[in-house]
Amino acid sequence: MVRCLIKSSKLLQEICFNQDCQTSRDLAEQDVYLKELLQELPDIPRAWQTHDYCSAIIRLYAVYEIFVEALITEWLSLLPSLVTRYADLDETIKRTHREGVGQLLCRPRYFGRSLEIDEIIRGLAQGVNNSENYQLLPKEAFFTQGQNLRKEALAEIFKNAGIKDSWNWLENHPDIQHFLSEISLNSGTPLGNQLEQFILARNDAAHGQPENVSGIEILLDLCNLVESLCQALVELVQWKVICQQYQSGLRVKVGRVSNWLSRIGVAHITVHEDTNLSVGDTLYLVNSKNTFCRINTIETIRLNDEDKQNIYFSKQGKVHVKFRNVNVRKNWLIYRVLI
Repeated sequence: MVRCLIKSSKLLQEICFNQDCQTSRDLAEQDVYLKELLQELPDIPRAWQTHDYCSAIIRLYAVYEIFVEALITEWLSLLPSLVTRYADLDETIKRTHREGVGQLLCRPRYFGRSLEIDEIIRGLAQGVNNSENYQLLPKEAFFTQGQNLRKEALAEIFKNAGIKDSWNWLENHPDIQHFLSEISLNSGTPLGNQLEQFILARNDAAHGQPENVSGIEILLDLCNLVESLCQALVELVQWKVICQQYQSGLRVKVGRVSNWLSRIGVAHITVHEDTNLSVGDTLYLVNSKNTFCRINTIETIRLNDEDKQNIYFSKQGKVHVKFRNVNVRKNWLIYRVLI
C-alpha cells in the first residue's frame, strides 16, 4: 500500500508541476476537482515533496514496527500450545514476563493503553500457579523497551520472547541476501547499517526538518527493505514453531527432497513412515542450511506413474510431488505444522 501511494503521488506531482503539459491545463478547464487542485498547489514543488517524503518514511516505519509487534504477539499466543506448562518455558521468557508485569503495575497507563490491575497480573498468576491453561498476557509485558527497532533492539525483543539468534537468521536469509546484493540502491551495505539509516531518516522526518529529501527511488528501496525483513521474520517464527513441536515429540517431519526434476518442476521426495500426504496439504520447505522456511501447497502427487489425491506411508517410501510456484532443491527438508 505504501509503495502504491508513493508512486501515485509522484505521478500526480509530475502532472501538476509540469509547465509544458498542455493536457493537464486543458483537463483542468473541464474538471472542477483538477482545477481546484492546481489552484491550491504550493508555490514550490519541494513543499509537497517534503510532505510526501516525511509521510512515507513515518508510515513505512509504523508498518514495520506494527508488524513486528503483531508477529511476536502471535508467537506468544501459540506458546501455551507448544509448551503446555509455564514452568517449562525458556527462562528468558519467564523473566521478561515478570519484569514486564512489574513495569506495567508501576505505570499501567504508560505502555499504549490503559490496563486494569487484574488484567496485568492474570497471566503471570496463571503461570506461577502451574496452570496448564496459562496465557502470556498482557502482551504489553513484552514491549516495554520503547526503543526504535534497530538491529540490537529487534534482536532483543525476539530474544525476550524466546527466539534467539534472530539477527543471524536475517543476515543469512536468501531474500535479505538477494535484496542486499541485487536490489538495494546501497548494494554492499550491511543490513544493520541500512536499518540504522532507515530509522535515522524516520526520526528526522518525525522530529526534525529534513534538508535532503530523497527521491522516489530511495523510498521504494526502503519499501523493499521492510518487505524483505518482514518476510524473513515470518519464516523465522514458522521455523521456531516447527522446532518447538519437534522437541515436544510431535511428528512434524514429513520427509526430504532426494532429487529435484527441474525440467518438469517436480520433487522426488523420501517420505518418513506413518505419514499421510494429500493434494492441497500445506507444508513447510526448509533448505539444508536452515536459513529459510517457506510455506507451500502440494499441487499433485504421483506414485508409480499414477496420480493420487491422498496417500499413506506406513513405512518409509518415495513419491513425486509438485509444489505450487516454487523451485525446490535436493536435500531440502519438508515439515508440517500440527496446530
